[in-house]
Amino acid sequence: MFLDSKGATAKAADLRIWLLGLMANYGDKILGLDAHGAVLSGRLEALSSAAGHHPGMADAVIADIAKLNHLVVITRNPRHFLSFGIEAATPDQAVLLFKPEQGQSISLVT
Repeated sequence: MFLDSKGATAKAADLRIWLLGLMANYGDKILGLDAHGAVLSGRLEALSSAAGHHPGMADAVIADIAKLNHLVVITRNPRHFLSFGIEAATPDQAVLLFKPEQGQSISLVT
């Protein structure tokens, strides 16, 4: 792992434990990235970069997965996703938008 190579072994161990717990409890709700999605992520990042934004690959992948699955990205940094043309909201905004009586659910990206 990257953190191990930088000498941050305690932090790396904590992240491994967190990830294992996340996968054990929510594995059926984790959305993956396939080859088609990876191509679309690259296109989203290229279009965003051409427009003068530099969001980075991770945000492009998150935006692509949200776009392909018709989801709103909930994040503390919605500005990072504006250039992708997808809907993004802060956790506080999501609470106001969330309508459980209409069958909506929320997924968080931090």
